[in-house]
Amino acid sequence: PAGTGPTTAAPATTESPWISCLHCNDSGWDNDTCPDATNAFGTTTLCSRTEGCWAYREENTSDPLGPIKIHRGCGRDDLSDASCTDQKKTENCATANGIKVCRRCCMDADKCNHKDLTLTGQGSFATPTAHVSTVVLM
Repeated sequence: PAGTGPTTAAPATTESPWISCLHCNDSGWDNDTCPDATNAFGTTTLCSRTEGCWAYREENTSDPLGPIKIHRGCGRDDLSDASCTDQKKTENCATANGIKVCRRCCMDADKCNHKDLTLTGQGSFATPTAHVSTVVLM
């Protein structure tokens, strides 16, 4: 009789371990297209899904009139951005050697690091790790 045979579950779908992210490096010149890149921007790169897509904003703090540079792509090794955690989905800024870097990640869709992933330069600031030793002489 119909409906009495063995049942087969639908095969499980697995999410790709990769996410397609916009990839560009702003030169700081007025005609650069990276700052205003939409999700239709032509250059992409594959990043690991756990790493996510990133947007970076850099400015030279000793030259307030200097260019602000925008970079889009995978996480940067020099900033230890190997995973897109909830904390890193909001803008975080840090200053080192006169360069202020603000960054933010996303992982909700391919090319999510477009111009709407805003970076204002006013994000929360990371606290550098410092180890202090106190010696008391009597």
